[in-house]
Amino acid sequence: MNLNHFNKSKEIKDNSYVWRYMSYFKLYDFLFNRNIYFTRLDNFSDPLEGLDMKTRFLLHLKNTTKDSVDSDPLRQLVHSENTALLKEELEKWQKGIFASCWFLTEDKHGESLAMWELYSNQNGFVIKIPLDLFNKIIDKSLNNLKDFPIVEANFGKIEYLDYHEQPELNERSLIMPALVKHHSYSHENEIRYLLLWDAEKKHDTNFINLNFSDYFNEVKDLLEVISHPNMDNTLFDLYFQKFKEIQIELKKSKLLTKEVFSTLVK
Repeated sequence: MNLNHFNKSKEIKDNSYVWRYMSYFKLYDFLFNRNIYFTRLDNFSDPLEGLDMKTRFLLHLKNTTKDSVDSDPLRQLVHSENTALLKEELEKWQKGIFASCWFLTEDKHGESLAMWELYSNQNGFVIKIPLDLFNKIIDKSLNNLKDFPIVEANFGKIEYLDYHEQPELNERSLIMPALVKHHSYSHENEIRYLLLWDAEKKHDTNFINLNFSDYFNEVKDLLEVISHPNMDNTLFDLYFQKFKEIQIELKKSKLLTKEVFSTLVK
């Protein structure tokens, strides 16, 4: 099995980077246990993850017509849909796909203050890796998933659309709903890696760890680990020594936050 760029029409520029903002515990799992974490779609905060486009639009209509009068024809039509079938379809999609989500930069490769604030705190970190290298590491490491009935591995840029909009088809005339999010999430500028579970095999697996220990040395010298801009200097020094154990140099953020500014101007 190989990693497949699902929708090549959504081109990704050469020399792009992927970033992941995270806590120390997730960073430790990545650097020391050498795991890339994939979580099942129903564990994400966005309830529409993985749902087909018709279902998304139907739910949107149900939400916008819920306060309409009972005689409203649109309300009658929308709310006549079988809710039981809707739940069944939702579980089918969300429990059959596992995702690893990363922030993508294609031009300027600096930190995102918005992502720091959304996905970390002052004790957090971000990993920065060249996209082409990360793709190679995932592709090679897929052989380590022999214990899981994964039938396909894809990646692609997220399309940010309104509820009524349709995504572009890929070269096989297919749509991957797990690569579509509402445009209110566009600040995430996300590239996503997907593992598709064999639909014939039921499971209760919440996450999958893709281990890349065999290829850690290939990525070690080309990745960057950066501390939160507001991290305490004493804590930074402790982590700096910890990461030296595996020849990783922890770097300080270069962003000027309000807290950093207050230490420079007195």
